[in-house]
Amino acid sequence: MQDSAGRIWIGTFGGGLNLIEHLPESAGLRFIHSGNILNNYPIHVCEKVRCLYEADNGIILIGTTGGLLSCSSDFARPEAIRFYHNVCEERYSSLSNNDVLNITQTHNGKLLVITLSGGINLLDDSSRLSEKLTFKHYNATNGQVPDLSLSAIEDSEGNLWIASENKLSKLDADMNLLEEYNDQIQMAETKPVLCSSGKLIFGSEFGALCVTPKDLYKSDFVPPIVFSHLDIYLNNTSRRQEVFNSTEIQSLKADERNFTITFAALDYVNSPAIKYAYRIQGLNDQWIELGNSHSASLANIPAGDYLFQVKSTNGDGVWVDNATSLPIHIEPTFFETIWAILLYIVIGIAALLIVIYIVIRITNLQRRVDFEQQLSNLKLRFSLIFLMSFALHLH
Repeated sequence: MQDSAGRIWIGTFGGGLNLIEHLPESAGLRFIHSGNILNNYPIHVCEKVRCLYEADNGIILIGTTGGLLSCSSDFARPEAIRFYHNVCEERYSSLSNNDVLNITQTHNGKLLVITLSGGINLLDDSSRLSEKLTFKHYNATNGQVPDLSLSAIEDSEGNLWIASENKLSKLDADMNLLEEYNDQIQMAETKPVLCSSGKLIFGSEFGALCVTPKDLYKSDFVPPIVFSHLDIYLNNTSRRQEVFNSTEIQSLKADERNFTITFAALDYVNSPAIKYAYRIQGLNDQWIELGNSHSASLANIPAGDYLFQVKSTNGDGVWVDNATSLPIHIEPTFFETIWAILLYIVIGIAALLIVIYIVIRITNLQRRVDFEQQLSNLKLRFSLIFLMSFALHLH
């Protein structure tokens, strides 16, 4: 890499960083490295250099397998260069991985650092000369780019193109995912190039891949979806029920509540890239995405009539209107039938009547006891009065 001062920097994979110095009077070249006067370079952890980049403020960034190094290009003597080392730490805003694959900067100043299996790190810190730089992460977790991104470049329209294993992702200037292009080509971590014609050239394991962004388009093909079979599970055993016609009701026995439905979208251009989503009308009307899996496993489905619906993308990853339905009927057990419900109602009414009878019976008995108690009290009082009157008469 040649910096803004005209100096040549060379990164080696095992020998660290080298700075070329032109000796006077055409005496040749001198390589300055950690083995002579580049004393401050951390060769013990950053001996393998993958990429070099000079940012717009003159800061030189060195991507290594041991983290990200930064230094100022404004120095008088190489031995005075101070290197700032950033690595993956426990703090969330640190570098996502120590193995830095690619560094690039957009025309509006965004500095992107791509790490192995760590996605994209957007540098928030404007100084860039610190060992506690702050990064914002874009990866598979937030659905922006794959974790195993390899390189990045900005096209002439200001869009970012991210190369991953076998995919190209197109993002706008605000890092919003616009489109994804899948292919069977295995991409390499080679630094991509923007040609004056607007074409992008990416490295792959089979040579150079030339992309003309304005000529790329997504297919509008709508693949039909067919159902293959149902795998039904019961007591550690399973049976297969073939689906010959998606309009025919698939009837399952009362104890067959756990099953897997297998289906496929018939797009043979790039079948592994097709994504699926399903829903069960009558149970859950929300679409559930399956990714690239072409089967849906259902468990403990209540008895009833349902409409299993599945939709998909085409081979280019475009969601299309191809929702296909499969009617399913699950027989109820006796305890789930209307007769069982009526029986429950009759039993409930009978139990209620018995309770009412018992309450009335107890109430009547209580009243009878109270009445007899009052009658006994009256008889006792009458006897006392008679005895007293008789005693008075004898006197």
